[in-house]
Amino acid sequence: MTESKKHHVLVVDDIAEIREALVQLLRFKDYDASDAASGTDALLAIARLKPDVLVTDRDMPRMNGERLATDAKRITPGIKVIMITANDVEAIRDAATIAGVDRVLEKPVLIEDLDAAIREVLAAAQIQK
Repeated sequence: MTESKKHHVLVVDDIAEIREALVQLLRFKDYDASDAASGTDALLAIARLKPDVLVTDRDMPRMNGERLATDAKRITPGIKVIMITANDVEAIRDAATIAGVDRVLEKPVLIEDLDAAIREVLAAAQIQK
């Protein structure tokens, strides 16, 4: 990968305002960002776009963040997953880790914290190569 390539981040949240705000903020931070409104839409986008990072809400109808993370890693094994939750992070950490989630952030999430988490999971991926 060249230094000039932007990392692609897929944002998944069933609440349009949150999803759209995160996409705009990530673009401001110079990421190539796209979005999906559901886990099903996200899996289709992952298969098509092969994003570097998946940022997903935990609590969504029909498919929660853990299920999405598991399925996303089956489609694109190298994808990094950051899950955002309104729940107690410590209470869900084990389930998230088993599902393949790389980082869990608590809502409300600041763009600086999300940016730092994205950079950390991408850096860890480079070290593992």
